[in-house]
Amino acid sequence: MRATLLALAALLAACSGGGGASGGGSGGDGCTPVKTPPDLVQNGSFDCGASTPDNWGARDGTLAFTTDAHGGGKAALLTVPATGQGTLLYKPDVATSLGSQTFCGTIWVKGTAPDVKLILRKVFNGSVEDRTFSSPVTQTWTRVPPNLVLDAPGGNATKLLLLVQTVTAKSGDTLLVDDADVWASATGDCKDAR
Repeated sequence: MRATLLALAALLAACSGGGGASGGGSGGDGCTPVKTPPDLVQNGSFDCGASTPDNWGARDGTLAFTTDAHGGGKAALLTVPATGQGTLLYKPDVATSLGSQTFCGTIWVKGTAPDVKLILRKVFNGSVEDRTFSSPVTQTWTRVPPNLVLDAPGGNATKLLLLVQTVTAKSGDTLLVDDADVWASATGDCKDAR
């Protein structure tokens, strides 16, 4: 028991590191894998946080941890509310002042919700543009998109947001999310090695 508590304390200490809205996750904080180009989602592995994942929230539904993870020790567990639509959102901006960069994203999901939509939302002065990819959800971990990545050319947007949403779920359905990864493509075509 003592060893488990010490390991938990060490993990929480490692996960309390910085990051910010404009830079996102930089890796090396114990919560964000080190990748090149860097993963802009701090705690995309969902391994850090006390009762819910750090930097994540549920706009619709309830959010908790589960140890049924794709990678690492934890994943996000979103329980769908009575409205039938659950939304998991990354609370800080993924990036600001996007310029002409192309941003790329993937997640891993499973659960009882029948489908999921990965959304990279570009915010302009007074308007938004969503780049989305919808996929069925199964009881086994599945990458979304399965064999490519969702791309969002910057187009001089002021910020980039990340949302994960159920589409046709019913109250009580669950969606497990893990290993969220968003990066600025070095090649501009999202074919960067991940």
